[in-house]
Amino acid sequence: MIVKKTGITKYYLRYFMLLILISLPSCQTISHPPCDYKGQSYGQPVGEDTNQWFDDYERAVSYMEGKCYRFALTYFLHAIHFETEDDWWVLTYGMRYMEYFPHRESAIALYHLKRYDEALKMMNQSIMQEPSAKAFFYLDKIRKALFRKEKLALKPPEIKIKHQKEFTQNGPLHIWTHQDPFQLAGQVTAYHFVSKIIIDKNPILITSSKKKIEFQHDLSLNEGTYPIKITAETLLHEKTQKEVFIHVDRSGPMILIETFSNGQEIKGKLTDASDGLQLTINEKPIFVDALNQWQFHYQSTIPHKKYVLKASDRLGNSTEAMLIPFNDSVSQQAVFIASYPTVVSDSKRLAYIHKKNPLTISIDNFSTNEIVYKKHIRVQGQIQSTDGIKSFHMTVHHEKRQTFEKQSKDMMISILLLNQSIHLEPGLNIVRLIASDKKNRKIVKTLTFNRLIPKIYDISNRIGLALQPFTYKNQINSYNQQVQKSFIQEFIQQKRFQLIPRGELTKQKGIFSKDISDNIHPFMYLTGSVYITEKWVQVVIKITHVETGEILIIKDVYDEFDHHTPDESIILAKINDLSQKIHQAIPIIQGDLIQSQESSHQFVQLDLKPLTNDWPFIVYYIKHHDPLRGSDCHILGKTIIKEKINDHYYSIQNQFAHPKNIIQLKVMNQ
Repeated sequence: MIVKKTGITKYYLRYFMLLILISLPSCQTISHPPCDYKGQSYGQPVGEDTNQWFDDYERAVSYMEGKCYRFALTYFLHAIHFETEDDWWVLTYGMRYMEYFPHRESAIALYHLKRYDEALKMMNQSIMQEPSAKAFFYLDKIRKALFRKEKLALKPPEIKIKHQKEFTQNGPLHIWTHQDPFQLAGQVTAYHFVSKIIIDKNPILITSSKKKIEFQHDLSLNEGTYPIKITAETLLHEKTQKEVFIHVDRSGPMILIETFSNGQEIKGKLTDASDGLQLTINEKPIFVDALNQWQFHYQSTIPHKKYVLKASDRLGNSTEAMLIPFNDSVSQQAVFIASYPTVVSDSKRLAYIHKKNPLTISIDNFSTNEIVYKKHIRVQGQIQSTDGIKSFHMTVHHEKRQTFEKQSKDMMISILLLNQSIHLEPGLNIVRLIASDKKNRKIVKTLTFNRLIPKIYDISNRIGLALQPFTYKNQINSYNQQVQKSFIQEFIQQKRFQLIPRGELTKQKGIFSKDISDNIHPFMYLTGSVYITEKWVQVVIKITHVETGEILIIKDVYDEFDHHTPDESIILAKINDLSQKIHQAIPIIQGDLIQSQESSHQFVQLDLKPLTNDWPFIVYYIKHHDPLRGSDCHILGKTIIKEKINDHYYSIQNQFAHPKNIIQLKVMNQ
């Protein structure tokens, strides 16, 4: 038996009420007026007519198809008299269920009868009882009709971008960031209700139009400048567009040294994608000329044994280096050390400049082959030349990144200190650092990074979701296979669930992950109903707990076609919306496992409420904290929630011992 999450009591009440109604003679006899449209008769229930409320509802739905809206309204209201609430899952008789939305359909009938105020009240009642995409779709149509009756002047929407705790409204906005992803946030307000928000050609999922909508959109961007267009539209198609420039910079400024003589003078310049550059030498602030290519000139009356340079930009990205004057009787040249001070003091690495090796590239924090777990790493090092550095750039994934090109003939850069951010894709990454000097010598340094994904994020640690073949109630069948295939591809791309094919889908294993084992026991299963006619498309998804039969979530999408012709782009867009709705309803939840100070009990602190108490959580810890390369994790086991203690705190079923030297255990839902 399948029951809704609202409780089993309602199910039994309906069942016994139905037995009473069936045993009694009909209290009211209603004649069934004829309805003909385009040579076809409407106004009959799907099955045998038993004169029960569910027959009235089906008869009303048939009248709606035949555009006999007054007749439909009469029968919807009669059904409401016996079964008062809209619901996705209503028992009729025996074990027969039906989708039942008499308030929603009554509102649509009232809309077609141009009784807009009544339609608005009825539709709001439907949404309060059981929200549905079709209800929100027609709610917008009702509002639009009411606005047109007002005949007010057009009022374009207003877009405000939230940045640094303030909303910015006027003029082009420039935002500098080192975050990944960068969260572009703001709000759109409109008298005629905001119906669309598009960010960089990506529509924001809006379930229902509102006078004010706050939005958040994650942008995963590499270093560079990105013009992002934000478009907002109202129900009356009033539009406003705003452009935001996102400047992404995760690298520290490059320090270009022209002169380092007698241990008392350092002359050079800074260069960076951001502005607001600052420099300290031995913790003393040094003037940097922003109007003259960020040049600096440091002189000391007293020679020092070492000079610690730290350059930073407006975002806090920094490059740190240590220069040590040193006399070499062989080369009679200065010797420089450029690295983090801790690395220098530990390894005592010296980078000599001499005639046998006039152009060098040294990397201080990575070897030539590394395993990392971070999406972005920073490569720190230096380039040195006896004849002056002419240019330097990197290639990442065979893509050239220009980072330095000498512009002045008089400029003599002998050392370049860098702390460059590099974006790594999962798997093998080849990074090449390429430099040349004034005599056109060229040197290439190759680094290989194998980026691994921490075990906790592996697809094998996600919850099992069985997929049943969709049922199709279509007048047009040419889109059947495409709808389910597109839906599955959307889910695979998100990597949120282990998808387990069932029924006819087992014959299409080629589109599923090869890593999925046949022995995985699904925690829940997904069923879908697809309706495609010449006029509209609707897809309804139910996700049900395998063991309890409880319906965990129901999500749907609905849209109508222009010119009564199915539009493939609309169908695919709705599939994308449906995937977003489901993933938003079942997010990844993370938290900490906490030991009670008053007892031996443990509990978890979570950032979000779990969908069910028996949803499995993985308990793990970070093996060792490596800010340079990132870290893998070790999984201790699984647990489930026992009960809620208070906001964000839950008791758990199992107890876990802290491994030696591990302070914090963490949890993540599957």
